Amino acid sequence: MTVAAAPGPQKFEWLLSAETQPDAYDRYRASLANTYQVTGVSDHDITHFRNLAIGMHLGAAIIVRCWSVAQTFVRTPREVKRSGHDHINIILDISGQVTADYDGRAVNSRPGCVRFMDLGREVNTRMAAFEMINLVVPRTRIPERFLALDLHGLTLDPNLGATRLLARHLTDLFDHGDTMTAGEANAALEAAFALVDGALGAAPEMSPTQSLAIQPTVRSAAKAYVDANLTLERLDPAKIAAAVGVSRSVLYRAFDSYGGVAAYVMTRRLDRCFEALLTRRGRTPPISQIAYAHGFTSDAHFSRAFKTRFGMSPREVEDRPGGPDAADLRFEGPSAPAALTWFNTL
Repeated sequence: MTVAAAPGPQKFEWLLSAETQPDAYDRYRASLANTYQVTGVSDHDITHFRNLAIGMHLGAAIIVRCWSVAQTFVRTPREVKRSGHDHINIILDISGQVTADYDGRAVNSRPGCVRFMDLGREVNTRMAAFEMINLVVPRTRIPERFLALDLHGLTLDPNLGATRLLARHLTDLFDHGDTMTAGEANAALEAAFALVDGALGAAPEMSPTQSLAIQPTVRSAAKAYVDANLTLERLDPAKIAAAVGVSRSVLYRAFDSYGGVAAYVMTRRLDRCFEALLTRRGRTPPISQIAYAHGFTSDAHFSRAFKTRFGMSPREVEDRPGGPDAADLRFEGPSAPAALTWFNTL
């Protein structure tokens, strides 16, 4: 199968369900017969069979998200020859355990892992009931540096920041692929290759186009890391970039519209302190303890930064009507603390 150029993402949905199609499993096996032998489906799962695949043609690749029952996929030289597929699959396992033999390489994958499959080679894969995202790329679009490696069965550790960033990028590509132009989709594919480089231990500098394509993914990952570590005294760009798995320059560009990485971290620290002041009971813990617990090392610096952001001092928040006992207030986003102060001026 050749992935032909397309004017823009084209979306499909393929649902086979025994609820409406008693022969759903037989249809499924027949549909995949040229690509895989499908075996190992229990009688129960055959009776209640359900497979859903949603995919998009991105012009230079295909991305598919699939949900299905436990089964075994077998690809022998016969299927390799019959299908004519000459692609590399980059697969994010979202749920379900995978135990496989990739042409002699033992593979054990779990949720969060990213694994590679060469459709030009044999594979025997046992999957529990699963959800996965599969980026299907023609071999001709795979960078030469990857083809020189033995990618078939290579599985990236989900505990590595670079793997998590790649997983997030694949998810974002699926979630937003149908709104991308062909040019944007191509840039996102190239960015995925750069992230694979990072996960394999290299750290090539991304081009401006690749950097732009990856920015939403980088911001999302960095924000999650920052919010989980606001109590750390040291939360600088170098530490965040290392945790996310990108260079500092890529991280900096992702936060240009936020006034920079340090400014974003400061804003989130202050917002969390504001929330702590609003939700505490009485005057415990004291203001200084709240500040120090969120990475501030100077009372004076904290007070100045707090007043700059909210237009009032921490003490004024404490003393305002309903102040420290307003435990029923909750924030909906990073800008909510500032918005809450507006009510006091009406």
